Amino acid sequence: MRRRTLYHIVFPILVLGLLLISGLAWNEALVWTSTLVAIYIFLYNLTVKINFLDVTAVAACASYLMMPMLVYNVFGEHNKLAALWQTYMTIDKSQYFSLALPGTIGLLLGLWAPPMMTTAMKDEDLINRVKIYLKRKTVLGFVMICIGLMAMPLVLVAPESLRALTYFISQLTYVGVLYLLHSNIRLKAFGIIFIFMLMIAQTVITGMYGELVYWSVMGFILMMIGKKWFTLPYKILLLIFGVVILFMIQSIKHEYRDVVWKGAVRGNDSALFFRLVADRIQHPSHIFDPERIYKVVVRANQGYLVGRAMEYVPKHEPFAKGETIAKSFLAGIVPRFLWRDKPKVGGQENICRFLGDCGKYNYSYNIGQLGEAYVNFGVVGAWMYMFFYGYLLKSLFHFVRYLSVKRPSLILWAPVLFYPAMVVETDLLTFFNTFIKGAIFCAFIYFIFRVVLKYRI
Repeated sequence: MRRRTLYHIVFPILVLGLLLISGLAWNEALVWTSTLVAIYIFLYNLTVKINFLDVTAVAACASYLMMPMLVYNVFGEHNKLAALWQTYMTIDKSQYFSLALPGTIGLLLGLWAPPMMTTAMKDEDLINRVKIYLKRKTVLGFVMICIGLMAMPLVLVAPESLRALTYFISQLTYVGVLYLLHSNIRLKAFGIIFIFMLMIAQTVITGMYGELVYWSVMGFILMMIGKKWFTLPYKILLLIFGVVILFMIQSIKHEYRDVVWKGAVRGNDSALFFRLVADRIQHPSHIFDPERIYKVVVRANQGYLVGRAMEYVPKHEPFAKGETIAKSFLAGIVPRFLWRDKPKVGGQENICRFLGDCGKYNYSYNIGQLGEAYVNFGVVGAWMYMFFYGYLLKSLFHFVRYLSVKRPSLILWAPVLFYPAMVVETDLLTFFNTFIKGAIFCAFIYFIFRVVLKYRI
C-alpha cells in the first residue's frame, strides 16, 4: 500500500517536471499532467477495482482540459472550419484555465478521496460472489434481454410521462448481458458475440452510439476484475485500440446521421452503416482526416460551453448562488405531480438562463458540471464544488458497493445508476434524477421478480 501511494505521488511530479523542462507553459503542462495521471490511475486500477469513476476522471480531463487546449492551439479563430462554424473558445485562454484546471483537479481529488463507507471485501471477491450467486440463474439474463429489446422501440414513441420508465426498461437489455456474462452460460464466447451483434443492431436502428460505448466499457471493466495476466502493456495497447475505435465511431456517426436523420424520412440504413465501417477498415487514414478530427474535438470540447457561461455570467445573469444545486436535489426526490414547475432534465433551462440560448437550436446540450459550478459559485467556489461533487459520486458508488456485499448481483446494476456521472456534459439534476429513478426502478424489478415470479435476481 505504501509503495502504491508513493508511485501515485512521484508519477505526477515526474511528469510535470519533464513537461516543464521541455518548454511547455505551466497551464499546458498541468493539463497534460492531469490527463496522464487520470489515464494512469484508470489503467492501474483496471483488473483490480471496479473503477467506473476512473472513467469519469479521464472524461473530465479530456472534455474540460485537453479538448479546449486543442481548440486554443489548433482550432482557434484562425482555423477555417472553426471560424466558419464559430466553435472557437470565446474567452481568453488564461481566464478559462483559471477555472477549468483547479476545478477539474478538484473533481479528481474528490473521486480519488478515501470513501466514508468501506468494506473489507476486495472487488475480486465481490465479483466472484456474483458468479457464484448467478451460477444457476442463466435464464435471468435471457429474460431481461428479451424484456429490454421489446421496450427499445417504445422509448422514442412513449409520451413524456412514460419516457423515463421505458428507458429504464430498455436498459434491462444491457443488465441482462452482464447477468449472462457472470453466469454459467455454455459457449460464452459465442453468446458474447451474438449479444454484441444485437447491441450493434440497436445502435444502427436508433443512430445512438453512446450507450454501446458506455456499456461496452462498463462490461469490460467488470469482466476483467481479477485477470492478473492482463498487465500494463496489454492495457496500454487496449487503450490505444479503444481511442481508435472511438475516433472511428465519431467519423461514422456524423456521416450516418447526415444521410439518415437529415433525409426526407428519418429512419435507419444498415447497408450504409456497414459500408461506412468497411470504408474505415480499408482506409484507416479516413478516420483521422483533418475535418473529422475537427468534428471529434469540437464534439468533445465541453469547455466551449463552459467558456460561454463564463462570458455570460455575471454580465447578463447574476450568479445562482446554489439555486440550481438545491433544486436538483429536491427535483430528484419530489414527484412532478406535487411540483408542477419542477425543473426538466436535459439542460434546456440552464442553457437558456446562463447562455441566453432560448429555443435557438433543435438539439440537446448542457453547460456540464463545471459550467454549473461556475454559474452558481463563481471561479473559486466552483473549485470547491467540483471536489464535493466528485466526493458525492464516490460516496454513492461505495454505498451501492456496500449493499452489494449482501445482494451480490446489485453491483451489475451500478452502470444504470451512474450513466450520467460518466458524461461530463450533464448537470447535477440529470445525474441525481437518474440515480434516484434508477434506484427505484432497480428495487421495483427486484420486487417483481421476487414476489410475482418467485425468483431472486
